[in-house]
Parts: sequence; C-alpha cells; structure tokens
Amino acid sequence: MLYKIIKGGDLFRISCFILISFSLLAQDKKEPRKSYNSVSTIYDSCQVVCNLFPANRENLVATEELVFPAITNNSECYEVPNNFNPGCLLSYNNSKWFLVKVLDGDSLTFNFKNSSEYDIDAAIWGPIIGNDLDSTCFTSSQFPKSCDYSAIEPTLNLYNPDSGSFYLLTITNYSNDDTDILLKQPEGGSVIYSYFCSETSNVSSPSGGNQNLQAINSLQLSFEISPSSSFTAKGGNSIELLPGFESDSSTIFSANIGECINTSQNYNPDSSEVICEDFHNHGNNIPHIYTNASSNEMVGTIFAISQPEYRISSSDPYLKMTKIGVDKDSSRFFWGYRHPYTGPSNVHLRTNEGCPTYPDERTTQMEYLYREERSLPVLDTIENYANLNTPFHLSNDLHYGQYNNYDLWNFYLKGGITNLTYRINGGSWRASIDYTPVWEPFTERYLDVTRIEHIGNVQKDFYIDFTTDDGQTVDRYLVTRSSCGGHFCGTTVFNRLADSTVIVNVFQGDINVDMQLTNTQLGDFQPFGGFGTCFNLGKLPEDEYHFALKSTKGDFVLDPDVFVRVKFD
Repeated sequence: MLYKIIKGGDLFRISCFILISFSLLAQDKKEPRKSYNSVSTIYDSCQVVCNLFPANRENLVATEELVFPAITNNSECYEVPNNFNPGCLLSYNNSKWFLVKVLDGDSLTFNFKNSSEYDIDAAIWGPIIGNDLDSTCFTSSQFPKSCDYSAIEPTLNLYNPDSGSFYLLTITNYSNDDTDILLKQPEGGSVIYSYFCSETSNVSSPSGGNQNLQAINSLQLSFEISPSSSFTAKGGNSIELLPGFESDSSTIFSANIGECINTSQNYNPDSSEVICEDFHNHGNNIPHIYTNASSNEMVGTIFAISQPEYRISSSDPYLKMTKIGVDKDSSRFFWGYRHPYTGPSNVHLRTNEGCPTYPDERTTQMEYLYREERSLPVLDTIENYANLNTPFHLSNDLHYGQYNNYDLWNFYLKGGITNLTYRINGGSWRASIDYTPVWEPFTERYLDVTRIEHIGNVQKDFYIDFTTDDGQTVDRYLVTRSSCGGHFCGTTVFNRLADSTVIVNVFQGDINVDMQLTNTQLGDFQPFGGFGTCFNLGKLPEDEYHFALKSTKGDFVLDPDVFVRVKFD
C-alpha cells in the first residue's frame, strides 16, 4: 500500500495502534565504511551544538523512543565549542544530539543498536546546571559521564543520576554509511528524549514503543510497526507511507502536516524557591559596578544563582539583570546590566523582593575617559626573544589626573611557569612570584595561575620584560592601557615585540568567568580558555581599534566600545 499526506491536506489517521520501538574504549585504528563526500547542509552555516537546544527550546520534539536514519557525510552540520570535551570520542562526525531528561532510576544503562550493525559511538554529559539550557556549553566542556567508542553497539551508564535533570547525549555514525539507529528506554529507569528536527527522515527499520517522529520538510516511512505501539508522525510538507509500512489493529498511528513545535515539555530553568544571596562589596559574589564613559552608562556585573535585581537609587524601581555567563567552578551564573547614567549613584543589589538590599559602599560616578598616549623610555633591543605563550589578567585602576601613578595589583599569567623574573621599563629584575595555586579572596577559591602580586605604581603605558633563564632570552611587551571611565574599569593591551601579536585583557569581570564557554567575544575574537577576559587578537598593524565586548549572538553587549591601542615602539 502507498499513502501520501501533503501540506494542505487533511489529517490522516489509521485506526490502528502503533508505536515505534526503537565503557570507555577508544579505538584509534577504526576506519569509516565509506569515505566522506562534500554535501550541502540543511543550514546556512554549522550550528554550535551547545546553542542548539537553548536557541530552539520552542521547537524541540520530545519522545520516549525513536528510530532515526543515521547522519552521513555530515549532512546535518554541527560545530562543537572551543572547550568541548569529547572524552573517548576520537571523532564526532555525523553526530545527532539529544537532551535526556531522567524521570526515575538509580542506575541507567543505555544500549544503542542500528539496523545494519555498523560502527556507531555515543557519549553523555551532565547534568546541566539548574536545568538551564543556557549552561549547555559549560556542560559539554566537562568530561562525559559515560562514553563508548567500541564498534557497532555502544553502551552508556548513568549511576545515581539526578531525577528531573537534563543530560546531553550524542550518537555518532562513525561508519558514515546508511543505517537506522534505535534509541530506546534505558535499563533500570525511564527518560524523555528531546531532539531538534532533521530536514527529512526516511525510516525503514521495524519500530515499536511510544515514538514521536517529526521532520522539518518530509517523512518517508516503510516499516512494520510492532503490536500495541503508538506512533506520531509530523512533516512540514509531506508524509509518505511507502511499501513495507504495516500495522495491525492494536497499534495507534497518527500523522499530520505541521511545524516541529514543542507541545509537551518545559525546557525553562527550575523554578525552585529563591534563596537570598549576599551581594555586599568584595564578597565572593564580587559585584563589580562601574561606568562606560563612551556610552554614558552605568554598568554592573555579579555572580548569582538566581536572577538578581538592581536599582540605581533608592527611589527607583528594581530591574532584573541579564544572564551573560556561567561560573565554571560552581552553580552560579554571571549577570549584568547597562543603565543610562544621570549622575553619581549608590547602586542597590538584591536577589528578589523580600531579600536583603546591598547598597554599594562607594558612589559610582562618571570619570574621565582616559585614552591619551603616554611617552615611553628608550630601551636596549632584545637579542634573543623568549616566548611565554601565556594569556594575561591585570587588575589595575586608572584615574583622571594621575599621569605617573597607576597602581598595578594582581597580575596573572598561566600556571606552570617556573623561574620567572620580570622588569618594568628596563629596570632591575624582580622575582616576587607566587607559583603555587593562588587563593583568590574575592572569589574564595584557588586559581591555577602564576601570580605577580602588587607590582606597585607604574606609568600608564610601559614596557614589561619576562625571562625564565636569567635574561638569556627575554619576552618583551609594550603595554598600553585605557580607562572605561569608572572604578576599576580598564583595558590593557599587551603588544608582543617579537612577532607583533596582540593580547587584550578587559577588566569588566572576573578571571574565572570563562567567556569561551558562554559564547562571549571581543569583536570577532574568542577568549583564551580559563582566562575569560583575555583575548588573542593575533597580528595587527599599529593603529587604534574599537571593539564591542558582546555575546556571540549579539543579544547582550557589555561594553560597546573597548579601545585597543596597538603599538610596538
């Protein structure tokens, strides 16, 4: 028999009952069955995996089980974030991604099979913090909870999973050959799978269980539905029931034309009872309140579990802050706001109505937007250059009217550097270096960095030299600095003389806000992993540049005008 349902047609219903049923071993000598061919993807550009679910939460499809055609030739194109941790997966081509919501069970075993017994692999990460899909990128940066790269039938295990929590699952078609993959309920418990629709789906393998199969454009079904199953099919333009499609009177099958739209699941963060948090100055939530003089705005950032509120003065209403990042070492998020500047203010922070209010200890006011170039001493040239190959984080303050008296506080480099000494403007070598994991009092945690603690007063622009071999080779940087216009808000540019590369540190947040995980960038430049406010701009010619510090999607701009002076002599 042959049935076809097209867009604009009536609901097609068969009065029968149907539902489709659908270790950590890395094998580096495996080979795909078929070589890869270049194909056009269904997307204008490859989607970042961890954005797939938060960006499409209203278009996710939930199902108990699923039989789906394996992706070949990367025809559904996904990119992983820079800090993605693949675990045992030596390849993650042809990956299909799912959210897995655990309903019950203390020990879950997932067994994945495919119709042709070809090589497929699988891994699972999680749980996603607070069931907040915006934290999916952070989740994918952690080592998988379970991962199997063995041939044909991978098995994953979740021990003591968090009931009600979301996990991130991928199943990859390593073989790159045509086969149907069977996604079934795990042993030891039950889950709900959620997925983003493929363009088309052509399934020929026998199916059973409770299955919800949808596609953006068309479905082609040519299989036998197991007795006493329930199967829902939806295609954006057409559904074709081809020879081989069969069901009996105990199965339920329904089909209709329509968009892939979520109708059953809540993908919003947990709405648990709000806990009042402490936002006093210099506490471990480190509220940072300052101004952007270039845009005449009050700006603030803070760490918090729940969405915090702010008001500019005691007579103003409280407003909600915007989520812009994740604290990679806890369940907190990074929040921010921008507000028109009308005059000096004592900003108030709180978690929610009924919680304590924390006024800022200082008056925040607009200060001079200090970007003037300063003269530099003439130094001897470097004969043999070293390369520390490190990001930088410099905590410093620039005040209008101070031309030769700028305090340099904590100066962080990557961890693991030994025998380091430094000098400022060709002066004496200094060795006041802290090599052990550094206790950060504001964040109340250890940082794996090399720290120079409180260099002291230094002119606005300066040279800094580093050596690890007593001066035989030297890594020299010309450092230019500019203020944003407010308290501890500045940009430091490290211009490396050896190769004209440029590293920029923006001081609008904490070092442990890994903006790489939260898709935040400076212009088009991505941050260093682990140094969330430091960006490698590569080689640039001498000039003055202006970049926006923003999310990758552009939905939040923390600073619209970060000033960068590139200078090498």
